[in-house]
Order: sequence, then C-alpha cells, then structure tokens
Amino acid sequence: VSQMLLEPILGAAWKRADEYGLCTKLLPAIENLLSRPYHVQLIRLRQNMVFDRPPQVNALRSFMRAVSSVDPVPLLDSTLLVSVADGYGLWHEVLELLCKQERLLEAMDKSCGKYLEDVRRAVRQCLKELGEKNLRLAFASRSCQLRESHWAISLDIQGMVKDSIAGYERLVDLAEKSEHQVANEFEMSLWENQWMLLQREMSQLKVVEEFAKSTGNNHLMLECAWKSQSWESMKQMCATPSVVGSIENGEPMAKMCEIFLAITEGRLSDVENLHAQTAQLALNRWQLLPAMAASSPQHVELLHTFHRLVELRESGQIMVEASNHSKRKTLPDLKNLLTAWRHRLPNDHDDISGWEEIMEWRSHMFGAITSNFHWSEASALASLHDRPWTAIRMAETARSHGLREVGLASLSKLTDCAMDVSDAFSKLREQILTYDNPLSDVERSCGLNLVNTTNLGFFDNRQK
Repeated sequence: VSQMLLEPILGAAWKRADEYGLCTKLLPAIENLLSRPYHVQLIRLRQNMVFDRPPQVNALRSFMRAVSSVDPVPLLDSTLLVSVADGYGLWHEVLELLCKQERLLEAMDKSCGKYLEDVRRAVRQCLKELGEKNLRLAFASRSCQLRESHWAISLDIQGMVKDSIAGYERLVDLAEKSEHQVANEFEMSLWENQWMLLQREMSQLKVVEEFAKSTGNNHLMLECAWKSQSWESMKQMCATPSVVGSIENGEPMAKMCEIFLAITEGRLSDVENLHAQTAQLALNRWQLLPAMAASSPQHVELLHTFHRLVELRESGQIMVEASNHSKRKTLPDLKNLLTAWRHRLPNDHDDISGWEEIMEWRSHMFGAITSNFHWSEASALASLHDRPWTAIRMAETARSHGLREVGLASLSKLTDCAMDVSDAFSKLREQILTYDNPLSDVERSCGLNLVNTTNLGFFDNRQK
C-alpha cells in the first residue's frame, strides 16, 4: 500500500517542482540520499530473510521504483546509479531508470553527447553484471558507426562463433590499413574484447594468453595460468594489487585461484578454509542478484561457480587420500567419486568455456593421480581415473555446439593415454562424427581414411 501511494504522490510533487524549475536543485539531495552508508542494513535484512515468509520491505528499492516512474526523468549521476545497483542488488530498478535517461538524452540536442555516452556505458555495465550478453551487444551496437560492426555483432548474437571471429578480424584489418580513424574508440575496443571472448570460447589458450599479456589483463592471465598448469606464474599474479583488490571486493573467481595453488602445492589442510571463504564470497554475490527467474544468466554463472567449488573440495579430499595410500603402496577406491563426476555435468546448452573449465580441472586431477601411482600396473591405474571418458564427453559437447576444432583438440589429448576397447571405440566414433562435415569434402575424406586405416580386429560385431 505504501508503494502504491508513494509513486503517485512523488510523481505529482515532481511534476509541480518541474513547473517551478526546482527539479535540477533537488537532484543533489536525491544523489546524497542514495549515497548514504546506512543503506547497508538492507543487505543484512535480506541475508536474514526466511524463504517461506514474505520478504522484508526494502526502502531503497521502493524509492528507486518511485523515482523511475516520475516524469520528467531525473538525470541522476550514472556512476552513482551503477554503484547503488551493485551494492544493494537494484539492477532492474537502476536499469529501467538509465534506459529512460538514455531515451531522454537521445531526443535532446548534441550538446548532451558526453552525458549520453556516460549513460550508455552505465547501461552496458548493468547488462554485463546481469550476464545479459546478447542484450549488451545489441545495446552496444547503438554506439557503433560502421555497418560492418553491426554485421559482426549480429553474427555474435546468433552464436556463429567462427563467422563472428572472421567479422571482427576484418574490422581490425580495416582499421589498421586505413590512414584515418574509421571508428570511435569504444567501437574498436568492442571488436577487440569480443574477439578475445570468442577465441576463449574456441579454447584458443595461446591466443588468449598472448592477448592477456599484451593488455595486462591479470584476471585473464590467471585463467590461462591454471589451464596451462603454470603454477609459479599463477602464484606471482595472485600477489598483484589488481587480483588482491578483486578478492577484497568480493570476487570469488580470484579467491578460487588460491584453492588451485593450495591443492597443487600440497597445502591440503588449507583447502577447506579457502573453500569456505570462496563459497561465502559467492553467496554474497548471490544475495545481491535480483530474484531468480528462468534462464537468468548471472544465476547460472554463479551456479557454475558453486559446481567448480564442490569439485575443488572433492579434489582436496582425493589428494589427501592419494597421499595416504601412496605412502602405504596401496590403491584408493575412487569409483564412487568418478561415477559422481560423470553424472555431475553442466547443461548441454551451456557455453563450451564452462564445460572446458570443469573438464580441464578434472584432467589435471587425473594427471596428478597417475603421477602419484605410477608404480602400479596399467590396468589398476586405469581404474583410478576417467581421462578417456572426460575427453570424449567434452568432444561430443563441442561437436553439438558446432565447434569441431575444439572437439578434435580434446580427442588429441588421448594420444598417450592407455584405453580399453570400449573407450577406444568411443574415441574413434567421435572422431568420425566430428569429421563428418557436409560442408567440407576434405574433412569427410579424413574421416573415411581414419576408418580405412583403423584395425577393427579388436572390436565386436556391433562396434564394427
């Protein structure tokens, strides 16, 4: 009832204030109210909320909804609005207000160009934090000048990874060859960032690593370091001010790197404590998100983070058990855990980069287990890991996403891995299906040659 009364009363008062030219004078007072530190108590109220009871009234959210409904739209500072959204989980309320500001400024004269770009930057930031990749790209295209940029962005939104990579590369070549600046600074930055994200989706680790080093992106270098098992480099980067600052700001991914180092360095007693700290950071992030809806990208991303945390904790337990059994020259029983890992997978439609993060860490763990028990017989050692199935399942998912190169790269990691007949058949079958590309006679010929040169004597009649 209070909300229903607040909106029309504030709207009527704001309209009367506009008639007397007072709205501009009221803006600093509204901004001062939004920046007050005592609003933090609203977060504590939400954390203590019981899910089977009605939610606590959030005065700041109520006020933001009322402010968004007034006419004319108050041109509040866009940086402050993003800070409020991030600090108190008011993403949708702030986004609505920013979009109204953007439409108002767009209709005004060109003297407001700087303010318009600030508002658009704030809208893109909100969409990025909400994980709305396609909406962010579509909105970003409004600031692009070149028709080719719109074309590359459209391909990107449609999920045509290889075509959009080629589109962004053509735009970069165009900018390099031209004697004059063909696009604004934001547009060229967009090409670069999207090209890097797509290369990451294609699992081009070396390309992404070179880009991260050239741009000084420590967070991207951290990701490349653990995937390439460059633990010393990772340890040095964890001490850099940018990474330390990210942890202090509540970024769980940066804290997760400390768990990687604890496991690889054998500091297994620290894993539980680091896991609890990282989980708390992720839970704090969850609390600041809007109410969960179907296909909410940011909720999905955090659930993926929790998935990784569960397996990191299990990895610490595996290494403790492996260390104890290795000293006694006995073999641990990992059958139940390997079965659980087979069933605990991302969704088939999730981004391939998410699949790679799960499968790459599992492969690292299987390598560590193999190293610990290298003295055991080959058949016994094969029962301690699931490396062939992991690589084959990754290749199958990549093929379903249309990323054949990623699938073949995953299968190529099994060249030095001992496999039973069933796994060898599954690997061969996946290779043939990956080569079966209707758009390339060369790839299909490679698949046919693979069949013709394979010794089928080990397979049963069904497999043949």
